[in-house]
Amino acid sequence: MAELVILERTPSQQVHHQDNDNEISYHEHDSVVEGHAAESSERPDAEFPTGIRLWLTILSVVSILVLASIDMNIVATAVPAITDHFHTVTHVGWYSSAFRLCVCAFQFVFGKAYKLFSVKRIFLLSNIISIAGSVLSGAAVSSTMLVVGRAVAGLGSAGLFAALTNLFLALSWAGTMYPWSSGQVIGPLLTFAVLLGVFVWNQVRRGDTAAIPPRIMKHRCVIAGFIFIFCVNSTGVVLEYYLPTYYQLVRGYTPVKSGYMMLPIIIAATIGSVIHGAGTSIFGYYTPFMLFASFIMPVAAGLITTFKIDTSFEKLIAYTALSGLSYGIGFIGPQTAVQTVLPAEDVPLGLSIMLFAQSFGPAVSVPIAQVLFTNRLSDNLDGVIPGLNGTHISNSGLSEMVSNVSESTKRDVLVAIDKSLGQTWYLVAGLASVAIVGSLMTEWRSVKEKRE
Repeated sequence: MAELVILERTPSQQVHHQDNDNEISYHEHDSVVEGHAAESSERPDAEFPTGIRLWLTILSVVSILVLASIDMNIVATAVPAITDHFHTVTHVGWYSSAFRLCVCAFQFVFGKAYKLFSVKRIFLLSNIISIAGSVLSGAAVSSTMLVVGRAVAGLGSAGLFAALTNLFLALSWAGTMYPWSSGQVIGPLLTFAVLLGVFVWNQVRRGDTAAIPPRIMKHRCVIAGFIFIFCVNSTGVVLEYYLPTYYQLVRGYTPVKSGYMMLPIIIAATIGSVIHGAGTSIFGYYTPFMLFASFIMPVAAGLITTFKIDTSFEKLIAYTALSGLSYGIGFIGPQTAVQTVLPAEDVPLGLSIMLFAQSFGPAVSVPIAQVLFTNRLSDNLDGVIPGLNGTHISNSGLSEMVSNVSESTKRDVLVAIDKSLGQTWYLVAGLASVAIVGSLMTEWRSVKEKRE
């Protein structure tokens, strides 16, 4: 489902209503700046929809956001059941990455499209394609078909899509299907490096006509926001994918109860977002909230790595809620920053870069987490289940792995799975710690100055 960002329109942008198709198009107000005359020039106030049109617009936006959230989060809780149904854990990382790979690869194209064409038409087109992908995923009869459906839902673009696909192929194969030193792994990694280099060179060569203008990417605010949102969203999505595995396998919860156990993160993240929005409106500064989030999130991630087979219910709720709260407080900071710091004409592309990082982070981190989990699980189960190796794990469902062992060894298997998950969550703690770099680099600018 398409990701939507509401832009703060400045007085330099007019809103014109077109009666023939009820579209809203934004046109920048042209002005000639000569000496001090520019300071006294008046700009027309923006006109916004009112009445029934306003409420219908809000209803449409809320509906799309709800569906987008469901589309991005619904698969995680069902991962153990999906692996049992298709009898493989090989594609678990792809269930997330296929969607986000296409989202981030096509993000800059949509950023340009929203700037050049009708916002309404591009928005509707993206959602039609997303719905088609969701229908394909729902009708999937194989794990590969599910991955393809997730990719269509996210959508993709040519050059960058090819580079990222090679990266994810290497990550999904490494340590499970092939050794890290094998040509099947090294080849895609080298191809990724070459294609990424060509993509970067092409963007630099094209200058301001590029999908990612270098002058925007060099901006301190954009670099800081990229690092921050890459790490923060990666931590959130890795937890989103592997906490249900912990709840369903280690704790023995049903998928429904596992979904309920994710509510502390969701509710706390919602509260955190409200705190960020209200606090930024009152004090004017978004940087303190990003700093707070980046310092609290590593603590929460570290506490989650201590989850064991018999961890108390209270700790499960408290630790995950703390993670969700810090996530919500910091998550929208980079988007607020680029809208405040960048010129109005560069805001759409700045937001596209933030959304790219938002999707690219999980697209890379989830496959890495899957490699860590599978490799550590193979090591931790060595001796518990004789003859088990990475190939056997890849060709088995997660729940099947537990149900097919005798009662005498079942607890040992659960302990091994729990230990493997804990070691996987070290990645979350590391990413959360790196987010501090992004928050410290962020400029201290007031959103009130932007409005004035």
